[in-house]
Amino acid sequence: MSEPMSDAARSIVERLVPDAFAERHRSPVVSTFLRGVTTGALVGAAIAGSALWSRYRRSRNVSGPDPTPPPANAD
Repeated sequence: MSEPMSDAARSIVERLVPDAFAERHRSPVVSTFLRGVTTGALVGAAIAGSALWSRYRRSRNVSGPDPTPPPANAD
């Protein structure tokens, strides 16, 4: 049996889902698939977050003028 990899050498996916990468399950196909699914999920979350953030910012800019009056001059 080979030596276990150090945490630095293992991918983030292997550290997050260690059971999927146990010696009896280690397969290059499964490993590649899990990395692809994880990458897709992270990219999808980033795109969705960006869309939500831009929608939020647009709604704040379109809502109209600031309801607070400007400060009075102290002359």
